[in-house]
Amino acid sequence: MQLELPLAALLIARLPDASMQMLAFGSLAYPLAVVAESPSYMLTSLGTVKGMHGGAFARMLRFSVMVAMLLAGALSVVAFTPLFDMLAANVMRVPDTTVPEARLALQVLLPVVLMNAVRWFFQGVLVQYTHEGWIGIGTALRVGVCASAMTVGGYLVQTGRVQAPGAVVAACAVLCGSFTHCLYGVIRCRQVRRLHRATPAQEAQARPEPWVDLMWFYAPLAVTALIDTTWEMLVIIGVSRSALPLESLAVWPVVYGFVKLLVCAAQAYLPIVERSSHAPGELQRQKRFAWWMGLLLMVPVLACALPWVGAPMLGGALKLDATGQSLAMRALWWMLPLPLIGFATAYAQARLIRVNRPGALTEGILVATIALFAVICIGVMTASWAGAQVGAMAMLLGAAAEYVWLLLRVHTSCSMQSPTVGVLSALHVPHA
Repeated sequence: MQLELPLAALLIARLPDASMQMLAFGSLAYPLAVVAESPSYMLTSLGTVKGMHGGAFARMLRFSVMVAMLLAGALSVVAFTPLFDMLAANVMRVPDTTVPEARLALQVLLPVVLMNAVRWFFQGVLVQYTHEGWIGIGTALRVGVCASAMTVGGYLVQTGRVQAPGAVVAACAVLCGSFTHCLYGVIRCRQVRRLHRATPAQEAQARPEPWVDLMWFYAPLAVTALIDTTWEMLVIIGVSRSALPLESLAVWPVVYGFVKLLVCAAQAYLPIVERSSHAPGELQRQKRFAWWMGLLLMVPVLACALPWVGAPMLGGALKLDATGQSLAMRALWWMLPLPLIGFATAYAQARLIRVNRPGALTEGILVATIALFAVICIGVMTASWAGAQVGAMAMLLGAAAEYVWLLLRVHTSCSMQSPTVGVLSALHVPHA
């Protein structure tokens, strides 16, 4: 999913009014859609750790559809009412000329929220039955369709066959990719259900989990995901109120989209740890993998932060001017540790979910939000840094605060079950 924003940046950079269209899509329409669908991310955990026999699958599918409809309905209230104008003008402080294009792009993205929510549940089912490879195929299919749609849309606009702003072209391409991905998820989930059909005895013994229990399990995870993605909106608000606001708002989606693309690999790692055995040897292997993957994914961020690599890429592929290149590279230096922190955080979250402590995730994200908000306030009041730098610093310190809190909760929640798990163990980078 996180490839969509960098792909959109590449498309919009080649269409008219690139800076304002990137601001409309990357700093307004797309972040609002991501915030609206964020509670559905944790439907993957529902599909991963809950049993599927005795009518449980049908009940959890209905639950997922209900969640999807609620989220899409909430976003439609924003997209089709004056509330959107209030957010754009008074909260986000974007230029009035970009508001109509941003509104139309958000309206196009509305079905994406509905389709992605159901797909997350289906992906959890695939993980539970050890078919993660099919998830990768679906993601590759989504990216391919999205990139193809953007290529075709860009060609039609550039040749004058279609008159459409870049933000709307990008939103239509994202919609095409999401539809393909959701359809693929439905087909694969049906195949998995046929391959792993329960025996009559298993069906007779199993019972669907009560609705109240499903809600108590899902609600803390949904709140955690919602607050997590609300970071994006808080950061954009801070960027719009700091020094060089318009330049930073045009650059921020490019920088954040690139780093988030790497961090999202940690989100995919979370259900793998949830499903795996928590024997001491397996824990060490999972921890080692998390640390080394985080260090490996820091390398692309480091490369793009270096002038001799970052400047040609940002100026050539993304058409950023000298000011935009400088802002982007300074922000990337601050965001360098985020892939490592992301993998370490995902490991801790999975441990807590496995021992039925989902509330600890909500506590961690609240601590992180407080830290992020404090950094934004300091950056805005002092006006010492450009908006892109303020956003990068806020993301880094917020993520670090969340990780520290989760380490403490892992120690208190898991130490009685496994004496090998503690703060010192979690802080230690295992030897290869």
